[in-house]
Amino acid sequence: MGNYSTSKASLSLAQALQELDQNQLEELQQDVHNLARWLTPWIPQAEALISLTEQGVNSVDNLTTRQIETEQDQLVQKQQPVFNLSTTTRQNSFSAQDELPAESAQLKRFAQGIPGRKWQQMRYFVRHLQPWLAQEQKQSQQVTTSDQSVNNCSDSDCKCEPENTRHILEWCAGKGHLGRLIAYQQQENPEETASQDHYQITSLEWQQKLCRQGEQEAHKWQLQQSFVHGDAFDQQAGELIQTNTHAVALHACGDLHCQLIHHASQRQARSLLIAPCCYHLIRADSYKPLSQQARQSQIQLSKQDLKIPLQETVTGGQRIGNLRDTELLWRMAFDQLQKQQLNSNDYMPLPTIPKHLLTGEFKDFIDWAISNRKLDQCISVDMDVDVKAGVDKLNLDSYLEKGQQRVQQIRRMELVQHLFRRPLELWLVLDRMLRLQEAGFHVELTEFCQKNLTPRNLLIKAYRSD
Repeated sequence: MGNYSTSKASLSLAQALQELDQNQLEELQQDVHNLARWLTPWIPQAEALISLTEQGVNSVDNLTTRQIETEQDQLVQKQQPVFNLSTTTRQNSFSAQDELPAESAQLKRFAQGIPGRKWQQMRYFVRHLQPWLAQEQKQSQQVTTSDQSVNNCSDSDCKCEPENTRHILEWCAGKGHLGRLIAYQQQENPEETASQDHYQITSLEWQQKLCRQGEQEAHKWQLQQSFVHGDAFDQQAGELIQTNTHAVALHACGDLHCQLIHHASQRQARSLLIAPCCYHLIRADSYKPLSQQARQSQIQLSKQDLKIPLQETVTGGQRIGNLRDTELLWRMAFDQLQKQQLNSNDYMPLPTIPKHLLTGEFKDFIDWAISNRKLDQCISVDMDVDVKAGVDKLNLDSYLEKGQQRVQQIRRMELVQHLFRRPLELWLVLDRMLRLQEAGFHVELTEFCQKNLTPRNLLIKAYRSD
């Protein structure tokens, strides 16, 4: 790899990381197999861990999550395995055969206003729901006319739902794009929908403004989609789930999709499709495993640990990548500035940075950061001038240079975390799967789309067979 010829065995891992040049660093960042081989002198199980991870995602015949989790747990902890997922299966990962069909002109009009990658993710996601709906429709066709006559209400004023109404609940829906696509497909493909079946799509969303916007779009397309303005953590949200409910969640964050798993388990939902995201967005200070078996594990994860899977970003393009690099550099440069000016060794975090600042001048960012952290009177320059004039007296280039050195150090140290990005994500997903299995679901795991659409492409599929 590159021109790296120093005997790694004679160096500590920290020393070896610091000796990487920029080309070598980029090579390791882009190829986890090279990274695993490079780390093997210090982490002997590195290549085996990546191999098991890929087996877990890509699947081979007769390979179950019990085998994968058992071996991963032994590699990470060197202790007795704590998982037993013998009835849970993995499906083959995404392949070229799963490419989406071409969009009709009307479907393209329907997709207007939905970001391109999100739209493609939705189309792939919905394909995994369709077989379950079709199976239910096939079963409903077996209902005899006499059975239907018993179930149907004769009162012309009755507002009760038909006996064969199916519920689809979109969890943390935003504007309800996903639910609207499901409703649209049910409406536009009558040959795939038995005439006696009724699918009511309900979209749960916390922001009332988004609910109103979603309702307008559903009305525009005359779709059977309704919105509920509510909090996913309230008990009332759980009451939206019934035994004939199919619940879907595309990238609901952290505790939000965990809450759906809890409600669906308690209320015996018919099925769930969940693509997890943002594992670190939890209310507790540290991760609390969902399943009984995961609670036996010695692995303890902080919120910071839960961010590790999210370090892999493949979306957004070159411009977004450049903005991320700029943000990290400027954060580190500001930290160097505040440490020197305040004579402190403590890191000072900043809140979310307004994106327009990242396309402007570094000095304007420093003005904002100083004001945000209320350091106006702490900067040791001329105290008789305002903060902007004070910042002008600072040698900002020197702080940028120090910030760049910090960035290079961070990027090298992050390489070790990169090895564990997908394994840790799989561990977290397996915990969710185990919780669903304990609740009586049959559970499967697959990749629902290509990784270049989203690195969060793992899909948990859970259903009841009774």
